[in-house]
Parts: sequence; structure tokens; C-alpha cells
Amino acid sequence: MLQALEQGKQIEREQDHRKELPTALSTSIYANSQKTKPPYFSPVDFCFFHNPEESRIPSDICDAFTELSRDEMLPTWALEYAPVEDLRKNVKGEKARGSRAWMTKGLIVILPVTSGNLVSGMAIASEDVPQGKTLLWDIDTQEAHTIVIPPGTEPGANLNSKWILL
Repeated sequence: MLQALEQGKQIEREQDHRKELPTALSTSIYANSQKTKPPYFSPVDFCFFHNPEESRIPSDICDAFTELSRDEMLPTWALEYAPVEDLRKNVKGEKARGSRAWMTKGLIVILPVTSGNLVSGMAIASEDVPQGKTLLWDIDTQEAHTIVIPPGTEPGANLNSKWILL
């Protein structure tokens, strides 16, 4: 019972953190524009719900995100919603194995992994995230994949997203 309560609190804190990220990003940009010398602010400096212990993102995801950014394959909105500072912390510089990302307007799945009729991976969603049956394209092979995005999917980054693959 206590474990369920703790998990509920953690989920609520994560949702609150995702909601505060766009404001924190804007605040850090403004604060940095007023400074002339380092150290500069990070969006996390302006977050209330950030838990540093939970921000450890696996290195393979960090490497794939870094490759996509370097190859200029990420839309600008993805950089707004992605936890860029956390992604930079665990980069090992290894080449991503398999598909680096599936993408559609408003949604990117970094390092998608399929298992039967499910697909999982780190998702970055904008406010234009589609709902229901959605076609995503593999950015490396141009192969199409159809998934079902549940209603109520909120903008932000989610490390452990799972969807039904059709």
C-alpha cells in the first residue's frame, strides 16, 4: 500500500516537472540574456519539481539524441521539450544501434524498441501531439509505423513511453 502511494507521488512529481519545463526554459533564456559572464543558468535551476536522482537517462538514448541533434534531424520544438541538460550528462559518444528515432508532427520516439505489438522508447511530444492511430516515420530508413497514441498525452519528455504498434 505504501509503495503504491510512493509511486503515485513520483508520477505526480514527474508530471508537474514536465509542466514546469517550458516556463523554466524561458526563464533561463531570459536570465542568461541578462548575464555577461559564466556561469550560465540551466532550465533545471528554475524547476521546483526536479529530482536529480531520477534524471539519469541511459547513455544509449543520450548518444542517439546527440547524434540526431548533430545531424540536424531534430525539430526545434523537440529541443524545447527535451531535458537537454540531462541528456548531455550521460553521453558516451557511441553510435546508436538500430533505429535512432521515429517521428511525426508533434512526436518523436528516440530509440524505439518493438516487442510484439508494443513499441517503447523515450518520447518527446509537443503541444501538437497527435491522438489515436498515428503514422510515424523512421528517420533513418523512411519506413512507416502505425501506433496508437492515447488521448490526453501531454507535451514534454517521457523516458518510458509505451504504445500499441499496429
